Amino acid sequence: MEHFDISVPREIRDALEQGARDGGFPDLGDYVAALVRDHAQRRAWLTAALIEGEQSGIDDRSIEDIIAQGRKRAGL
Repeated sequence: MEHFDISVPREIRDALEQGARDGGFPDLGDYVAALVRDHAQRRAWLTAALIEGEQSGIDDRSIEDIIAQGRKRAGL
């Protein structure tokens, strides 16, 4: 495994240490690695969703109709 040092403000370090403790990670490095992996997965999901949306074409419904359909689907 590679090793590197970074400088962050104290409040960021504190938040990372708290997140590692709360998440049951054995050390700060494992927690940061998990954050980076999660970020990469979310970015890949968002990229795929955006591409799917672009490829789906233009919808002829009004924004009001789209919102109404979404609310109906959500049971609101």
